[in-house]
This record gives sequence, C-alpha cells and structure tokens, in this order.
Amino acid sequence: MELNFESWMTDLERFATWEEEWIKQNQALAEISDRNHNVIEQLLQSGETIQLELGAGSEQCREGWTTVDMFPGCDLQLDLREPLPFPDESISMIYSSHVLEHFAYPQPMKICCQSVTGYSKKWDF
Repeated sequence: MELNFESWMTDLERFATWEEEWIKQNQALAEISDRNHNVIEQLLQSGETIQLELGAGSEQCREGWTTVDMFPGCDLQLDLREPLPFPDESISMIYSSHVLEHFAYPQPMKICCQSVTGYSKKWDF
C-alpha cells in the first residue's frame, strides 16, 4: 500500500483544525456554564420572586423576569431539553410562548416545570 503524503497532510490539518475548534467550543461551554451558575446563584440569594420566560430569545422581557434560551443574548443560556438547574419549588412563575411546538416530546418539560415551581395540580400546555 502506497502512502500518499498529500492526503496524509490534509488529514493532519483537518484533525488539527477540528481539535482547535473542539477546544474553543469546550471553553465557550465552560464560560456559559460559569455565567449560568453565577446568575442562578444571584437569583436564589436575592430572596426575590424568580420568574422565568422560557424560549425568550435575545429580546427583552417584562421587568422582573429572567429570560432563558439556548441562544446568546438572554439571561440564562440553557438547553430546554435538559432539566432546569434550579432547586425544587424555587421558581414562582414560568412563561413560555410558541416554544413547545419545537419539542418532539414536551412531557419531560412539563414535569421539570412542575418540579421547580412546586405546582403539580394543573398545567395547561
């Protein structure tokens, strides 16, 4: 089997680029995680009512609400397919508009919302 030097160099360059991108992505995720942790700690320690707007995008919401979305520009950058990183019964109110239709299975989100708010009797989705 003949070794093709050009092909080998191309593969090596591609790997080096991939590794650099992977490192950048992990650094960005760590920064997002640290920022989210700080925002959540501030919310919990403030003693004020915590109200979340899920799927808010980068637009400003009503005063007193914390915006949550997976895209930059919101207060908390979270993947809504994962459980909300708040203690049980720590959220007073959750608002979301035009978000659930993007989920194949919205039931886990409903369960998560019930857990962090403490309201389990009635949820209209």
